[in-house]
Amino acid sequence: MMQLRWLIIVSCFSVLIAPSAWADSVEQEKDAGSHSLTGRLRESQPITDILHLHDIAQPSKTIEQWLSQTPLVIEVTGVSVSATDIGLDVILETSAELTPVTSVIGNTLIADIPNAVPTLPNAREFQQVEPVAEIAFVSVTNLPNNYVRVAITGVDALPTAEVRIEAQGLVLSVTPGFAEAAEDEIQIVVTGEQDTGYFVPDASTATRTDTPLRDIPQSIQVVPQQVLRDQQAVRLEDALQNVSGVAQVTPRSWPGSDFTIRGFRIDEFSFFGTTLRDGLQDPVGTYLLELTSVDRVEVLKGPASVLFGSANPGGTINIITKQPLPDPFYELSATVGSYEFYRGAIDLTGPLNDSQTVLYRLNASYRSAGSFIDFVENQNISVAPVLGWKISESTRLTFSGEYISLNSVFAAGQPAVGTILPNPNGKIARNFYVGEPDSDFDQNGIRVRAELEHQFSDN
Repeated sequence: MMQLRWLIIVSCFSVLIAPSAWADSVEQEKDAGSHSLTGRLRESQPITDILHLHDIAQPSKTIEQWLSQTPLVIEVTGVSVSATDIGLDVILETSAELTPVTSVIGNTLIADIPNAVPTLPNAREFQQVEPVAEIAFVSVTNLPNNYVRVAITGVDALPTAEVRIEAQGLVLSVTPGFAEAAEDEIQIVVTGEQDTGYFVPDASTATRTDTPLRDIPQSIQVVPQQVLRDQQAVRLEDALQNVSGVAQVTPRSWPGSDFTIRGFRIDEFSFFGTTLRDGLQDPVGTYLLELTSVDRVEVLKGPASVLFGSANPGGTINIITKQPLPDPFYELSATVGSYEFYRGAIDLTGPLNDSQTVLYRLNASYRSAGSFIDFVENQNISVAPVLGWKISESTRLTFSGEYISLNSVFAAGQPAVGTILPNPNGKIARNFYVGEPDSDFDQNGIRVRAELEHQFSDN
């Protein structure tokens, strides 16, 4: 029993002593490992000297320090050109070595020299024309950012140059280029003629002056004289069929013509009828009209009441008449068509004196036409003289007049019943005239106008 007690006491004492001994061994191992790691680090990475602040390169803080770090600009103090056996030498006198960069533009050899500036005695540039045969021009010029350009231009071919450094400076030894013998060349000549008949650059409707169409911020369409000739236009609707947005609302057999522009009707017998003749309102402009005296037709689309007072919101039709010309011109024309259509016209113009200050123009025509409808026919007689006097270079006086006589028979058309719809009394012939055979519609008109034009300035 006593032995068992001592055994338990000894065991407890051993348990208390063992952890302390184990901790002492671990601490000894850590110290040994730390000393070995420190030794390895000292062997592999020896400690070097630490740089001081004054040992580190500092940036420039003054202009003098900055200039000392920039490349040196070399002065070209003189330029000379001398002929050689193979061509010529271009000598740039310097105190230091230059490094040119060459390039080619056409027949010109270019050498650009960086970090250089010309300081020639008499000028900042050097030029010499035709120093030798086959060399057209030699120049030395100053470029921005301290560049000097040497340009050597050949006459017919590109010259070549050899760069060398000598005691006096940079030398360009130039050899002229010679053009190769050309083979037999084939000469091709192309000629063209611009057709200006359909092109009208100016219009007067929108500004009351001859203004280029490209400068007018409105929609204007012009039917020129050449179009009227080529299309053999007889009535105003023949000319306006070339204008977009314009439609005829009266039948062809009507003695006059009414139109709509952009959907608004131009009716000469209403408040909003707007037809102009040479820029002035003409109440019967679309009725008493003969195209043989008309030069062109201009259509201004959109409202223009600011120019012409009461105006149609759809647009305005301006009929421009023929004016006297300084060069003599005489024309006689005749037209024959179906349904006994005949028209004859004369157009005469030219000067009345040697100084061409008094000019005249005379347009006269006679037109007669029948129809596929019985008893429907019309006759038109027109005489339009114009006399112009050039008082001075800036002042003109023009007198114009026109006499028109229209005699026509109006055909109102035929009823639908009997033509396209059945009729118990029989079919109505296409040529049947519904009305009295002697129901003539006569119109006679005289226009007289005087126009004084003066140009106050060139603008």
